[in-house]
Amino acid sequence: MVGFWTNIKIKVNTSVKEATTERELALLLSLLDKSTYSGLRDSIAILLLYKTGIRIKTLGALREQNIDFENILFLRRKCVTPKGLDSDRRFLLF
Repeated sequence: MVGFWTNIKIKVNTSVKEATTERELALLLSLLDKSTYSGLRDSIAILLLYKTGIRIKTLGALREQNIDFENILFLRRKCVTPKGLDSDRRFLLF
């Protein structure tokens, strides 16, 4: 059984994407017209993605009941994982 692991080759992606800088974020946000619904919505979405690190799919599924406004947390509902029922997870918002 030990020989099994000698034939396994794991590809590791060594290139790491550079993170967006605060200056780039400010530039992007300055291009949006926050006086319109869509501009304000997009600004909030960009800030949520940037500050929390959530994925776009999670952002799209986000509902009011997923936000704890008093403690400034995202709440994720219980979900089924390969190991069974996953417990609630909390994500710090700001």
